[in-house]
Amino acid sequence: MIFSKQCQAFAALLILVISPSSLSIEPQVQSQINRHLLQGNTALSLEKYDEAAENYKSCLDLDPDQESCLINYASTLVDMNGVPSYDQDPSIQQNRLVTAQRLLRHVLDLHPNNGDAAFNLGLLIQDSSKSEESTREAARLYLIAVKASLEEGEERWDAWANLASAEHELGRFLGFYGARRAYERSILLLEQIAEQYRSYTEEL
Repeated sequence: MIFSKQCQAFAALLILVISPSSLSIEPQVQSQINRHLLQGNTALSLEKYDEAAENYKSCLDLDPDQESCLINYASTLVDMNGVPSYDQDPSIQQNRLVTAQRLLRHVLDLHPNNGDAAFNLGLLIQDSSKSEESTREAARLYLIAVKASLEEGEERWDAWANLASAEHELGRFLGFYGARRAYERSILLLEQIAEQYRSYTEEL
C-alpha cells in the first residue's frame, strides 16, 4: 500500500498529438475536431474545466470515437470533482465519475491496449470500490498500462506502482508482473527520474 495514496490522484492527460479516428471524416470536419481538441487541451491546462468540457463535447459530437477527446474529457470531469467552485452535490459528482468511466471504457473498446485510458480507468475503479473484483479489474488495467509503456519504450513508474499495490492486495507477490517485482521496478524508475532531475539542476 506504499504507493497507492501517492498514485490515486487522477492527473489530467493532455494528449496533443492529433490523429483522425476515422479515414471517412471529411477534411473540413477533421479541422473542426482538431480545433476543439486543441482548445480543450489549452483550457484544461489552465484549469478552465467548463471551457475544456464544452470543447471536448463539441469534438465528440463530430466524432464520438475521437480517442484524445474521450480521454481528456474523462480527465476534465474527474478534475471538476476536486474543485469547490464546481457543483459538489454528491449525485452530480457521482454522475461525473460514471460518465468518465464510460468514456474510458469506450476508448478501450476501440483501442484495447491504450495505456492512458487503462491507467485512468484503473484509478477510478479502485476509488469507487474496494471489493476484490474491483481490485482484480484494476490490476488488469494497470497491467495494460505497464505493457503499453514497455512497448512505447517509456516505462511509467506510476503504472508499475499501482500494479504493485493491486497485486499486493490480491496476495500475488511473485512473477514478472507480481507485487514484489512491480514495487522494485517502480522504485528503480523513480530513482532514475530523481537522478535525471539532479543532473538537470546541476547544469543550470
